[in-house]
Amino acid sequence: MWCKYTTFAIIFTYFYNEVGVLLLFPMQMQETPTQFRIVEVYADEEAYQQHLTTPHFKHYKETTLKMVKSLKLNEVRAVRG
Repeated sequence: MWCKYTTFAIIFTYFYNEVGVLLLFPMQMQETPTQFRIVEVYADEEAYQQHLTTPHFKHYKETTLKMVKSLKLNEVRAVRG
């Protein structure tokens, strides 16, 4: 069963095994606790593309295939003062 402990295990795997992962932040929606969001920040496009090829990411995709109802990727840039 997918649970918050699985999510945290995957996130720790990212940090310890991947160069270029700057932030992974899982969030559970307060008003709809069955919905989650994950904010991911990578050093650059190459780091993100490398992330997509890792065994733990592939495991995540296979494990959550029937659970993920939508996926939206947003490219952003840092605000500089």
